[in-house]
Amino acid sequence: MKKIFIATMALAVSAVSMASAPKPANATDSLSYYLGATQGAYLESQLSSMPAGDLARFNKDSFIKGVSAAILGDTLDVGYIYGLKMGADMAGRLAGLLDAGVSLDRRLLAQAFAETFSGNVSEAQADSLNRILMPLYLDAQKVVSARMDALNAENSRKADSLALANEEAGAKYLAALMAKDKKIRTTPSGLAYKVLKKGKGNAPQKSDEVELIYSGRLIDGTEFDSSNGEPVRFVAANLIKGFSEGLQLMPVGSKYTLYIPASIGYGRQGAGAMIQPGAMLVFDVEVLGFQPAKVIEE
Repeated sequence: MKKIFIATMALAVSAVSMASAPKPANATDSLSYYLGATQGAYLESQLSSMPAGDLARFNKDSFIKGVSAAILGDTLDVGYIYGLKMGADMAGRLAGLLDAGVSLDRRLLAQAFAETFSGNVSEAQADSLNRILMPLYLDAQKVVSARMDALNAENSRKADSLALANEEAGAKYLAALMAKDKKIRTTPSGLAYKVLKKGKGNAPQKSDEVELIYSGRLIDGTEFDSSNGEPVRFVAANLIKGFSEGLQLMPVGSKYTLYIPASIGYGRQGAGAMIQPGAMLVFDVEVLGFQPAKVIEE
């Protein structure tokens, strides 16, 4: 046990900056401080993984207040601990209902809980309460559903508006390039490409595994993806339509710039935080080789 305790303490110490740490007066203070500091450092480092909407409303002082209330309470009182957990769970559900526009009186709810939990409630009385609750709860769920439908409709409207603006910007960008550079060609699908270097031999087919070097950027020049100058392998059929089509135009040794509109890219959904709905993508691609893709037998 002693070895395990020492190892745990060493781990805790390593997680906290010793430059700013106080000098605990004794072993009890030392363990107390580093247990708290380690948990605080870890949770602070995890904040960035919180959903953006929650993070925008997250208040560190309120969080610390809640944690402190639990820690400073009677940790030997099992009822208190279970009550904190139950209360936190109920508060989370209440927050969701209140945020959706459902009218609730939290003080009255807490009072009713205390009265019924403290009293001697029969099974029949509990059943009666449930029968009364269900239609009220269903009405509340209708409010939540209506709020979510309205929110989804608004988000969809914004996404469509953004996609349309990006599609228009992409079209203007490509038209301006083609007016200046007659080497840029297009295909019936809308793919535009420029041959920087023409290779020799055959071009890969859709079912082939292609070895290539590439980088991808938005029309404002922002790079969103790259092989970092190193060869990578992809099955052409597994890529977005425009990229797959472009590879099939490129004999081994070729270097092309591909201009991929959203209709054969990520569409009006976009991809991740960087590729917005309707965004045109620009790829610089070099094909090093290809071979038939390996078929995995089930």
